[in-house]
Amino acid sequence: MLNNVAKAGINETIYSIDSRNHSVSYQPEAINKLLERAAKSEDASVKGKLFSSAANIVSGMRAIQNTPLAASAPVANPHIQGITERMTALMNTDARGVTWQLSDTDEYGKNLSTYILEVLRNDQAGGGKILGEQLAQLQGAGTGLSPADFFKQMAPGYGGDLYYKNAETLGYYVGAMRAGIDKLNTDGTKTGAIVKSILSASISAASMGRVSGTVSGLTSLMVDQAVEEANGERTKLAQALQTLAFPVDVNGKRYHGPATSVFDSKVELVRHQ
Repeated sequence: MLNNVAKAGINETIYSIDSRNHSVSYQPEAINKLLERAAKSEDASVKGKLFSSAANIVSGMRAIQNTPLAASAPVANPHIQGITERMTALMNTDARGVTWQLSDTDEYGKNLSTYILEVLRNDQAGGGKILGEQLAQLQGAGTGLSPADFFKQMAPGYGGDLYYKNAETLGYYVGAMRAGIDKLNTDGTKTGAIVKSILSASISAASMGRVSGTVSGLTSLMVDQAVEEANGERTKLAQALQTLAFPVDVNGKRYHGPATSVFDSKVELVRHQ
C-alpha cells in the first residue's frame, strides 16, 4: 500500500520524441515530501518501508534513463539526486533501525545497494563519508560500547529466542556496500579511494561520543596498509572493506565468537544478490 502511494508520488510522464527515442518527465515533489515527513517519525518500520519504496522509484528511474529508447541524458540526474539526498537524511535519523527493517523485508538487500550505488554515483568522496558515518552507527557509535561488545549483543527474535541482531544488521549493510560498489564498476584506483573514504569516515565517527577505553582499534594506518596490499585489485579491495568493517578491539584484534558466522553469512547472502 505504502509502495503504491510512493510510486504515485513520482508522477512519471513519458513523451515520444520519434520512433527511436523517448523523453521522460518526473515531478518528484510528493515522494520528496513523504521522505521528509518520514524522517520526523519515531517509527523505524515506517522509515524502512518508505526508504524501500523510494529505492524502487530510483531504480525504475535509472532503468528508464539507461534504456536504449531513452533520449541521451547525463548520468547525474537531479531528480534521482534529490530523492537520494532525502533517503540519506531519513537513514541518518536511525541507521540501525532502518537497516534492520530493510533486512527484515528485503532479504537480499537490493533496495539498500541501490541507494548505496546512487550515493557513490553522485559524489564518490562525499558519498564515502556518508556511508562511513552510517557504518559507524551500525558498529555501535554513540552507544558507549566498543564495536566488539556492541557486535555480540543479543536481542529476542520473533519466537523469543535470542539472536545476534547487531551482527546480522552490520553484515547486511556491509554486504549491500559490497554489492553497490560492485555495480558502480569503477577502476581499482577509484575503488581504493572509495574504500578509504568509507573507513576513514567510520573511524572518525566511531571516536565521537565513546567513553575512554571503548574506542575501536581500527586505525587509518590499518586502512592504508590494506588498500596498498590490495594493489588496485577490485576483489581484494572489496574484501578489505568487509574485513575492516568487522569489529576489532583496542589492540586491533578481531572479535572471535559465534556472532562471526552470523555476520559472514549475511554479507555473502546480500553481496551476491
